[in-house]
Amino acid sequence: AHVMRNISTLLGRRLRDVSATCRILLTGTPVQNALQDLWSLLDFAQPGLLGNHSTFVKRFSDPIDHGSVRGASPAAVALKKHLCDQLWRLVEPHLLRRTKASAGLAAGEGPGAAAGLAGLDA
Repeated sequence: AHVMRNISTLLGRRLRDVSATCRILLTGTPVQNALQDLWSLLDFAQPGLLGNHSTFVKRFSDPIDHGSVRGASPAAVALKKHLCDQLWRLVEPHLLRRTKASAGLAAGEGPGAAAGLAGLDA
């Protein structure tokens, strides 16, 4: 899924053309640099869920970005919070999020802990 984040890559465009009854993406960080990364991933997995790219930018990405800058007006910050909540309600049913805490990993524990193999990390 890492290469799917940029909508203009050749691989991303070709993968969107593949006909499939089910699409699954695996990624450690779905939104790395920009909210548009999320659109790109979800548009592959659930085409049309967030509208087309320009609509998503106008409806979510730009207003959220404007409300995130230092010195943003209270109205822009309030709009950002509202849109973030709205966006989360749209995408949450399509995401399986696993945190270190839910995997049984605490800070400083190795990968063996997730499989119940604590103490086997070398």
